[in-house]
Amino acid sequence: MKTTITTISLLYCLLVSNPLHSQTCYEVVYEADKEGKKVAGSLEKLNEHVKAGTPIRIGWVLKFVHPLTSEPTEMEHWADASFITLLDGHVFTQVQSIYEQGPSFDSPPSIYLTTGKPN
Repeated sequence: MKTTITTISLLYCLLVSNPLHSQTCYEVVYEADKEGKKVAGSLEKLNEHVKAGTPIRIGWVLKFVHPLTSEPTEMEHWADASFITLLDGHVFTQVQSIYEQGPSFDSPPSIYLTTGKPN
């Protein structure tokens, strides 16, 4: 199955316990496309939350054609940002090692590890 990343949306979400965050749910603070161009939100606000020590999560979307229905399909991934760097007003993060996984489109759908090795 050929998978392409059509949008790498860096979706940064904030926990309720942060003083900069007044709602009772997560908040998307900044989103960028796969070229790093702003789609929504504020990079300055993201920087404020990073500097305040707010727990940050990142997410990205993979878009591909469903192998059984030939319909466009999306798969979202989310991870905690564990090591964050600010450089010239931009935010960079590392996530823990992940294991490559693939979708199974049975009913219900499932995910399987493809190699069993970190990727």
